[in-house]
Amino acid sequence: MRRRSVQIGLMLVLATFCCVLLVAFRVWRTGSITYLFLLWNLALAWVPMLISCLLYYGHRRNMQVPAGNLVLFGIWFLFFPNAPYIVTDLIHLIPRYPIPVWYDLMVIVFNAWTGFALAVCSLYQMQALIARRFGRPWGWVLAAVTIPATGLGIYIGRFLDWNSWDLMLEPTTIVRNVAADLLNAPNDPTAVAVSVLFSVLLGLTYGFARIAAGADTPSSAEV
Repeated sequence: MRRRSVQIGLMLVLATFCCVLLVAFRVWRTGSITYLFLLWNLALAWVPMLISCLLYYGHRRNMQVPAGNLVLFGIWFLFFPNAPYIVTDLIHLIPRYPIPVWYDLMVIVFNAWTGFALAVCSLYQMQALIARRFGRPWGWVLAAVTIPATGLGIYIGRFLDWNSWDLMLEPTTIVRNVAADLLNAPNDPTAVAVSVLFSVLLGLTYGFARIAAGADTPSSAEV
């Protein structure tokens, strides 16, 4: 298990390195920082992965700090949508001379794929942690809550232009805006449609990853 964890970690680092190289080459070739924001988004995508690793490591080493763990979990939950969110950056794909559009497509796809990989691995790890501490059903509760919340979070980030840290600074305003959009679904279904579709996309990706990993019990997972 530990060997597989190291292998997955190395693959995530390698994927991130490829993303950096693709963006760096584009900056060098054009002198433009047009897609440099992808690396910022990718850095945010790493936040939940690093937190889940820290919490899982602390659990294995019996370093229990309930208040600290609760704060870290809250940060993980708020930042988790940043990982799959990168796929929405495809909206920026337009021809930009002298770089061919297919190259820009690959730049975004590499970053989006890495973001999804980080999301799947982080959720897998957190589900395993919750299952070990509180039982397998609670691990699945975490996944069942996190996936639709992530779909809504992606809508909030892309269409309402709020960031993860804004939820800590202006929670009332964000809740009011989201509630208004959801209640207005009969006239404008964007909020519901985007949230549901991204939830399904993440759920399918996570499900395929679990099946491919052959993990019947999340308590045995060590991502």
